[in-house]
Amino acid sequence: MQNFERLMKRYLEPWRKYHNFDHINEMLQYLTAFYEENIPNYVFWAVMYHDAIYKPGAVDNEAASGDLLREELDKVLTSDEIIKAQAIIRCTGYPHKIPGEVAQPFRGDVMRVVDTDLAGFSQPWIQYMETQLKVQEELAPASTWSWEGSDSDDVKRESLDLWMENRLMFLKAYLKRRPFYYTDLFDENLARANIRREIWCLEHRVALQDEYEFLSRKR
Repeated sequence: MQNFERLMKRYLEPWRKYHNFDHINEMLQYLTAFYEENIPNYVFWAVMYHDAIYKPGAVDNEAASGDLLREELDKVLTSDEIIKAQAIIRCTGYPHKIPGEVAQPFRGDVMRVVDTDLAGFSQPWIQYMETQLKVQEELAPASTWSWEGSDSDDVKRESLDLWMENRLMFLKAYLKRRPFYYTDLFDENLARANIRREIWCLEHRVALQDEYEFLSRKR
């Protein structure tokens, strides 16, 4: 119980706009349906802990989260379950690749968790933008502003330009994923279409915030 309360406090950290418990809950809903409410212990706890330590922009979040799981659940999970949970968590980090040596049937568990972690890419466009704007606010708060009218604000423009450069590299890397999803749980074609559309927006200086507000007014 104390472990769970400590974990919830982590997901309530103020800088978390996307990587919070809403994201965890959404993943668990997908997996509960797939496993017909019989999610393996190591899968459940891997999902619960995979973003437990989240420092925007850090490259070791998943490794640190896996270490935290081992530290806090050593009396809850078996050693084999901890090893499996840590392996799943590692695969949820950039670039969401599963090593070839991960064999079935465990590989199937890893594939499902990785795919549910990327589920936001296959949402309808307006929901996709809502998700990505939350991610953007975590990584670069100032960059959520519009390019419009930012010529006189060097800090704002630099933040937007840096966000665009890094985001384009990220999106183009994920666009090259073959396959994008390891399972048929989500729509790969929709995910690719959304990524291409966001790339177009970035390359044409159309801020997602502007696009989102425009389409929201039309609904």
